[in-house]
Amino acid sequence: NDQTRIKELEDEIGLVTYQIKEAIVHHLDQGEKKAVDKSKVNPKYFYSYAKSFSKVKHSISALLNRDKKLVTDERELANILQQQFCSVFSDTNNPDKSPPSFTLPPLRRHDTEL
Repeated sequence: NDQTRIKELEDEIGLVTYQIKEAIVHHLDQGEKKAVDKSKVNPKYFYSYAKSFSKVKHSISALLNRDKKLVTDERELANILQQQFCSVFSDTNNPDKSPPSFTLPPLRRHDTEL
C-alpha cells in the first residue's frame, strides 16, 4: 500500500532528522568542552572558539531600489547603500553643508573589475 509506505518513509525521515540534530548538539558540546579545557592553558583558543559563533557570514544579496524593484547587481547595491548612508548622515537643517566628495575606487570582486 502506498499510504503505508509513505508513512514508513515519513517516520524514517523523522528518525534520521532527530539523529542528525542529536549529532550536531553532541559535536557542539564536544567543541565547547574542548574549548573550556584548553582555556586553562591557552585562553586565546576559547576566545577564538567563542568568536567563531559571533561572526556575520552573510553578504547583502539583494535590496529594493526607489522604484521598489529588486536589485542584485553589486554596483547598484553599492549605490543604494551609499545613497542611504548619505541620507542618514546628512544635515538637512544645514543646506550649506554638502556631503564630502572623494574619488571612489573601482569595485572589484575576486580581482575582477566590475
